[in-house]
Amino acid sequence: YEPFKATYDQAFRNFALNPNLAEKIKAFDYGVGARDEIIQVEYDYNVKGSVGISGIDNQLKPFASKQTATADLILKPFTDVFKGITSDYPDSDIVAKIDCEGSEYEILDSLAATGQLGQIKIIMMEWHKKGPDALVKHLQDFGFIIFSRMPRSKNVGTLYAIKP
Repeated sequence: YEPFKATYDQAFRNFALNPNLAEKIKAFDYGVGARDEIIQVEYDYNVKGSVGISGIDNQLKPFASKQTATADLILKPFTDVFKGITSDYPDSDIVAKIDCEGSEYEILDSLAATGQLGQIKIIMMEWHKKGPDALVKHLQDFGFIIFSRMPRSKNVGTLYAIKP
């Protein structure tokens, strides 16, 4: 799931380097969040891996090329996307890698509210700016065992959660 066109196109160039694996990958040219929406954000290819729903982070602006543009991002509700995944793979354990540059909070809020969070077996997640507390609370409520790298960071960190 990649809402930025330049990054999405780069992914296909990378897939082409591994043709045996490329046929197994399903790519989608939209992002996921809490609801259907199109948002405009500031974008720069030089800091592409760190641009999210809030645009270019102020700490990264010195590294941007000064040739920023506005990108329209299509976002779809993750709860709907998740229904499709569990429908396509009904007997599979779900492993989620959530690295959404800021959307992780609304995604977990939605999954918790619908009960879908309980259908996931393992989560590897990067969090941004708001800290891990709200995310940890949702995970604990659904019985996950949680460990973290950089647990004392205030701006970014990772959470790993496993459901026994």
